[in-house]
Amino acid sequence: MEFNLRLDKLLIFATVLSGLATVMLLGPDVGMVYASSSNTLIATANILSVCYVSLAPNAIAFGGNAGITPGLTSSANSITDSDLNGNTQASILLYGTDWASGSNNFIGSNTLWSSTLTGSYAPISNTISSPTNTGMTVAAPTLSSNPTSTTIYFELHVPGATPAGLYTHTITIENSC
Repeated sequence: MEFNLRLDKLLIFATVLSGLATVMLLGPDVGMVYASSSNTLIATANILSVCYVSLAPNAIAFGGNAGITPGLTSSANSITDSDLNGNTQASILLYGTDWASGSNNFIGSNTLWSSTLTGSYAPISNTISSPTNTGMTVAAPTLSSNPTSTTIYFELHVPGATPAGLYTHTITIENSC
């Protein structure tokens, strides 16, 4: 069954089919008229503080090919510590292993660091459990300043009477946030 009813410029179409009723309301421009309702919700996201470390270069050859004479200190080498995608300021921590060449070694704290090329140099910690807090920071990257970076300078003091050899040492630079 279908019927049409016009009430003051509002046309109502109704169809009854097998006990189900469908009603359409059409306005003067014959467009659909809808009833609507809305509500809002509040969404939250807890963005975590993160900081990253990217080093350039990622190796130092103290003394280069010429080597270092025992009892002397190498010239300074710089490392750039960058944060490419973090969102908070990071403190720079350092620690290193002992220097070793076969069965010969000397303590890792003979590796020295500074925040400036001509500043005073301090020893790094040679234990992971007690890293050196340099007091240096890498600023938080922002949308307009990404990445951010800080330069760290390193020297090596070779103790007198150190046996000749190619010594290796691992320096760990940690950005802590």
